[in-house]
Amino acid sequence: SDKMLAALQANDIQTARQAWIDARAGYERSEIFTIKFPSLDAAIDSWPNSETGFHGIEAKLFTPGAPLPLAETQTLVDKVHTFQRVFNGEPLYAHGVIVGIGGLAFEMGESKAKGGESAVSGTSPNDIQHNLEGIELAWNTVFAPTMEQKNKGVADRVKKEIAESRQMVSVASLEQIDSPALEAKAEMLAGSV
Repeated sequence: SDKMLAALQANDIQTARQAWIDARAGYERSEIFTIKFPSLDAAIDSWPNSETGFHGIEAKLFTPGAPLPLAETQTLVDKVHTFQRVFNGEPLYAHGVIVGIGGLAFEMGESKAKGGESAVSGTSPNDIQHNLEGIELAWNTVFAPTMEQKNKGVADRVKKEIAESRQMVSVASLEQIDSPALEAKAEMLAGSV
């Protein structure tokens, strides 16, 4: 987000667009943690509200001839820095991670595949792919090793459901995602987790 702001201040739209995409990828991967701070998350990733946060910037940055979203980007940068400070100061518990994984899996299947969260930029499928990357990283880092020892059946089921979900979302456009199948698979994943 800092790079995006610097690019906009330099009137470098292409670099700002790429920085938006890069910042968005990181944020989408971390959404399993944002459940802990809903007011900050709402200001940063306010979908379907296209007035603030990433989507307020997207609406202008990716629309030819629109005014540069300098003020919106500065606000986003401030919120992201606040989020970092608050997040770094709080303990992270496995329970919160598991709730975040389950919640994001439901959201990924229920609304993201249907709604096209980042339609203006064309990165909606990337949002879902990055959400799944965050889910997989959190599962593999926090839970998989223990589950392999304690309940291999659950560990294998979650691993399989993540792989099947990845296959479903590894597409170039949102229209290529079978939304009902992804919704069912994401619900199964959330339940397994």
